[in-house]
Parts: sequence; structure tokens; C-alpha cells
Amino acid sequence: MSQSLLDFLLHETEPIDPFAEEPSRKIEYSALRRAPYVTRVYRNVTARTFYRELTRLAETGFIKFLVHEPEPTIEIDFGAIGRY
Repeated sequence: MSQSLLDFLLHETEPIDPFAEEPSRKIEYSALRRAPYVTRVYRNVTARTFYRELTRLAETGFIKFLVHEPEPTIEIDFGAIGRY
């Protein structure tokens, strides 16, 4: 499931403006949990299992968790993607 989740995150965080200074948009954890793809694919797993999938992507360097108030935000790490 992680590969498809990464593909989804790449699509969801794609910049609106291709000339933007930021390589990707960020997505809040709660918005990610409510996204139709995530609710469909992860409907039979617990929130903890879903978070574990995100943690695996973070451990391999594909995403970063940014601590923002009031909740965590997720960002793609394009440097890691280039290494694979």
C-alpha cells in the first residue's frame, strides 16, 4: 500500500504553479485522512496502521512530518525520491 500512498501524496501535493518556489504543497494530516482515496483504500485498517504507513515513508525519507499547530503536516521530500 505504501507505494500507492506515495503516488497519491505526490499528486495531492503537486504545486498549483509549476514555477512556485516551493517544490510541493503541504497537506495536513486530518485532510489526508479525509481524502477520498485514503478513506477508500484504508477503510479496513485502524488509524494507527495508516499512521504506520506514513511513518515507513518518513523513515525511508520520502516524506517529512512537519510539526505545525494545531496538527502535523506532511511534505514530500523530492531529494529522497531522486535517490531511488
